Amino acid sequence: MPVFIRLAQELGQILAHNPFLKDKTVDQSKLHVSFLYQAAPEPAWARLPLPEGIPDRFARGEQEIYIYCPNGYARSKLPASFFEKALGVPVTNRNWNTVNALYRIALQN
Repeated sequence: MPVFIRLAQELGQILAHNPFLKDKTVDQSKLHVSFLYQAAPEPAWARLPLPEGIPDRFARGEQEIYIYCPNGYARSKLPASFFEKALGVPVTNRNWNTVNALYRIALQN
């Protein structure tokens, strides 16, 4: 099983660049970050099969995917396994509160 490591500086950048934070109507408790083990190849992004008719939205980062699931992650059609299969790289997901907590812990060390 791959190990995903992000430095404090990288977590800070991830937190600062979440495009969904610009939308004041977004419930931050419904935000998630899917961390990619490594950058996905461009052709994989081009072939990404997006489910139609879902309220979930995502935005691509460098080695992360920002996800907004207004109905909750448990009901989402965009789980880590969706991206892992579609992009061909290992993916792990964390909710927004956890990413913030990990950043605070990383700053202390």
